Amino acid sequence: MKLLPLKPLKAPKGKLSFIESLQPFFKGGDIVFCGEVSELKRQLLGYPTDRMDAPNALAYFLKLRPGVPMYDNFNHTNVLDDDRCFRHVPLWLVVNAERGYFTALALQFVDGSLRIFDGSSFQLLKSIAFEDDADTLRYDSGDNQVWVGYGSGALGAIDKDGGKIADIKLDAHPESFQLERNGSRIFVNLPRSKKIAVIDRKTKSVMTSWVTGGPQANFPMALDEANHRLIVVCRTPARMVVLDTANGRVIASIPTVGDCDDVFYDDARKRIYATGGEGAISVVQQQDADHYKEIAKIATVNGARTGFFSRELDRLFVAVRKQGSQSAEIRIYELK
Repeated sequence: MKLLPLKPLKAPKGKLSFIESLQPFFKGGDIVFCGEVSELKRQLLGYPTDRMDAPNALAYFLKLRPGVPMYDNFNHTNVLDDDRCFRHVPLWLVVNAERGYFTALALQFVDGSLRIFDGSSFQLLKSIAFEDDADTLRYDSGDNQVWVGYGSGALGAIDKDGGKIADIKLDAHPESFQLERNGSRIFVNLPRSKKIAVIDRKTKSVMTSWVTGGPQANFPMALDEANHRLIVVCRTPARMVVLDTANGRVIASIPTVGDCDDVFYDDARKRIYATGGEGAISVVQQQDADHYKEIAKIATVNGARTGFFSRELDRLFVAVRKQGSQSAEIRIYELK
């Protein structure tokens, strides 16, 4: 893996001091990123500069058109500017094929709502009430539903029209979760209760729960469905734990990057990429379904723990926060 020989993507007009979210847009591999406004404004409004609680948040589209340098492809459309406080700015974009709009969801406004926007006009179509701290979403393309983790412990679902169809109680706030494509289960990280919940999205109930075998603070998660492996990264201590999805048994546990917030499974190369606030990307080779080895640790920047792996573009994107005179940027890594 190497950093592409392109100048890093700078946040448009220097507005963003922290890039909170990187997500795919449609099927073309475009990226949308969402982040906080200038550090100065946050200081004036009394918000600590080391937190991700922004008094204002912006979303921008990064168009990755073939044959055009990526750093010249910003679409500066300001979709989600709001003078009220966002509490975190998680974002997931999906397409409603019947109605031709995308949904920009899990934008945690002060009123606790999720909001759906039209994909062409960016007009607000619907606002759906949820509790505080909705910060992770997944799209179930098979059932055309969106699942959201929120509050002190719940997983909710909405249908294609924005109607609530599920509200499953959990015993702690959900962090990352993954949906099976060839099954009906959802695996949910619950770091505060030190376990992983397994949910059946057909019966909309908790089936069982698993533990990580010692390591705690299990925030990011990836799924290797073909090999029946669940990949969870813990922060205390910093370890990558691999579980058998048939029974929850811990298959492997290896040291990894500290303060990890995103992890991705590259099924083509049988590799795992973990981005950590320690200031590195950990690259782990899956030798077979039961054996894993870190083959590289690539230096980034302290605090750069938000990432996005695009299978279509065969690129890894890592968000770097503003540091001194260095503006926030997105680094693009070529995979070998």
